[in-house]
Amino acid sequence: MSLRVTTSKFLPVLWGSCFLLGCSEEPRVKALSRPSVELAQWKEAGFVELVPPIRPPTSADGSDRISVWLRLPSAAQIITDRSSGEPRLRMPSGAELDRVEVTQRGDLTTAEVEDVRGTTFGPEGESFHVFRRRDAELWGLEWARGDAVAQRAADQALAAGLPPAARGRLVELNQCAGCHTPDKPAATRVAESTLPHRKTDASGLYHPQSVLERETPVEFSRPNDPNLADPFVRFRCATGGLSVREAGGSKSPRCSDGSVPLATLDLQRALAAGDPHAQAVCASRKFIWEHLDELGRVAFADAFSDCGIGPQRNHEALNVGGSKNG
Repeated sequence: MSLRVTTSKFLPVLWGSCFLLGCSEEPRVKALSRPSVELAQWKEAGFVELVPPIRPPTSADGSDRISVWLRLPSAAQIITDRSSGEPRLRMPSGAELDRVEVTQRGDLTTAEVEDVRGTTFGPEGESFHVFRRRDAELWGLEWARGDAVAQRAADQALAAGLPPAARGRLVELNQCAGCHTPDKPAATRVAESTLPHRKTDASGLYHPQSVLERETPVEFSRPNDPNLADPFVRFRCATGGLSVREAGGSKSPRCSDGSVPLATLDLQRALAAGDPHAQAVCASRKFIWEHLDELGRVAFADAFSDCGIGPQRNHEALNVGGSKNG
């Protein structure tokens, strides 16, 4: 089962001009669709959810949930790259990663997908794709990284039909290449840029690398930080004093001097208490371990060891079992 089904259904509407298509024989932007808005389709298609120790921020009412899903080809291996001076993951050819945003009002089984942003690493380069909800289905676009004409076409097509005030924000969020630069260092100051505070890996991805991090910079892309309610998460400031900013029911940590707060999940205590989130983190690390080269297994040994993963370790003792497909 594939989640990226190419269709010509929207082509006449979206790019019926030489400007948008770039006058090439093949469209430089492909129209895609999925006939369902259910989150379960990712697992059914062989994707594995990657759960980081520190949860992404959410909306003020907590209904917004972001999850990230990775699918690897059979026998594919994630490579560890040290060209930046520290170990960074590099995705193999054929890897697909989707950041899926859902609205959850009640049980997760009733959550409906609103927005998908993802990437595919192919033998000829990387391609970005975006899906947006349209009634009871998802429609989307796919274009090659580095293709400026296709990028402009995707921006225009996605912004079409939106209120004028919302178009600029959508186009800003759609600049995938500028956000996902490989080997980006973690931000230390909140005002440094509008990009995420976390570092990227050698493929320009934030999430897989953060699964293996013991301490994570806190993100402010949504107003409410769910980690504040987790008894096993601790916050600190490298400099400055730590406080909690509250506004309209939302809460997020802040450092008095404008530095980025840092958060750590105490996996040992959480696992001992049978915490489901900690178990999901370790299941994600186990999946990465099973597909990681030996250099990475050594470089991230502490993160794996926290979950009982590694040579001569009993994985089941810390409840981190599970199949490769989650």
